[in-house]
Amino acid sequence: MKPLQNGTRRLRCRFCGKFALTHFCSQMSQQGIWTREQALRSWASSATNWRRNCCSLFDRWLLLARLRPSAFFLTLPEILFSINHSAECGVHHAFFNLVECHYLELKSSGMRNNRCFYMINYYILMLLFFKRRRIMIRTIIATRYVTPLREGGSLPAIVEADDDGLYVLKFRGAGQGPKALIAELVAGELARVLALPVPEIVCMELDPALGRSEPDFEVQALIKASAGLNLALDYLPGSVAFDALDADKLDPLLASSIVWFDAYVTNVDRTPRNTNMLWWHKRLMLIDHGAALYFHHIEGDYLERSRISFSSIKGHVLLPVASALAEVDALLKSRLSPAVLQDIVNLIPESWLEQNAQFADSAAQRMAYVSYLQDRLEHSHIFVEEAIHARAQLV
Repeated sequence: MKPLQNGTRRLRCRFCGKFALTHFCSQMSQQGIWTREQALRSWASSATNWRRNCCSLFDRWLLLARLRPSAFFLTLPEILFSINHSAECGVHHAFFNLVECHYLELKSSGMRNNRCFYMINYYILMLLFFKRRRIMIRTIIATRYVTPLREGGSLPAIVEADDDGLYVLKFRGAGQGPKALIAELVAGELARVLALPVPEIVCMELDPALGRSEPDFEVQALIKASAGLNLALDYLPGSVAFDALDADKLDPLLASSIVWFDAYVTNVDRTPRNTNMLWWHKRLMLIDHGAALYFHHIEGDYLERSRISFSSIKGHVLLPVASALAEVDALLKSRLSPAVLQDIVNLIPESWLEQNAQFADSAAQRMAYVSYLQDRLEHSHIFVEEAIHARAQLV
């Protein structure tokens, strides 16, 4: 099935590189569930905005599932196997997060919520269609500078890209330079592998000419200094900042997972004063990890710093409700295999790896990141014990 030229970039699956919606409709056609005409019609009606049309596609699938249930339904043991297998493989597609959410809702209803059961089957089938081959991120082009965001010290901005979406652009010419972008990319994708909610991360090509109409000289200089490849996060319209007073409303397992993750990547920037979390559609989203992995700003033995206890965790906004740190340590460690860590580090663009006298070339720098993350993971008991001790002083 030949994809249309309009919007094809945004339709690619992040893992297999195929056109996601095209692949799904093609599968439905090949299995005899849809005719070719039905598949083409469904693709054309949803292709203009895949991310915002998942619900309409699900409604079509739900109708077909009721007409031909034998072709769609998985048994409960198969659902549980799929969830566990996806977690073990490090699959961090958005569908996997949705499967977990709907399974918990189904379980709380005594297995009697038919819509949750339909949705779980749908999302697992989508997971099967989008089998993970390797972790990938999209590269898009900034087409319009919308407005600066004055909240952060690095002066990020909302920009429009060639896929018609809005993104929060982090400039390589700001603050700590490319290393802040590396931290944002690596920490964000680690969080996604751990099934923690983070916005989509993309690489974004920036033309310095976009800043010509900006009246602020500081912004103009920043755009000019950031020409080339930068990093951006999906803009979450209508989101509201997480308030530290809402911490008690979070599930202790989720809170513990976030604390564990921030201790692992040494993220110092999730405090009651600046939570760097948003509520979006009643779901928590983690943002702004540019201050993580601060070991790469310091000269010296990076492996020695991989075993620090990270005393700054005592100021974490969610520490008081993180009562399951020991449990999540075993759970989350199992999701980060050496291959997953290597895949994530390989995402770092070559242009972001600056010349460093400590390393012979960029390959040596990548190996340093992998070695640091692997060694810190193997000695996670050090920062877990520090977090448990710090929490004991608070509660």
